[in-house]
Amino acid sequence: MTPGEIITLVKDLVILVAVGLVIYFFVTYGKNLVKVQDMAAVQKQLASNSETEARWRQERDDADKNRDEQLAKVATGIGQQRAPVYLMQPAARASNPGALPGNPGEARGQACPTGGSDPGPGIDSRPAINAYELKYSTALIDCYAALDTWPTPRP
Repeated sequence: MTPGEIITLVKDLVILVAVGLVIYFFVTYGKNLVKVQDMAAVQKQLASNSETEARWRQERDDADKNRDEQLAKVATGIGQQRAPVYLMQPAARASNPGALPGNPGEARGQACPTGGSDPGPGIDSRPAINAYELKYSTALIDCYAALDTWPTPRP
């Protein structure tokens, strides 16, 4: 071996060792490296998340409380409605409830019935109206409560 070949061999070995050390350094050093700034950012994000969850929990509790208050008001208001509601039907319609009304502009062949027995006030529709009002008022309040419990973005 000539001195030039020895110098080239030593130079190549130095380059290979340097490249190997750089690769080893990147693999081992970068694998578990956590910077202090990153940890501080994570701690700050965790605190922010905790505040957001607490705010959402408070919003949900307030919405549930508001829903319960509104349901109590609606149930109380509907429960106090005791006046009967009678749906009156004309005599011709009372005898044939499935009949469709005729053309109001046409003259009818019958005269208006006079006299006869009064069928009475009819059936009290108040319970059905109260049940209908309670059902749909409750559904509307539930919808508002669902919207109130939805997390709101930060102002």
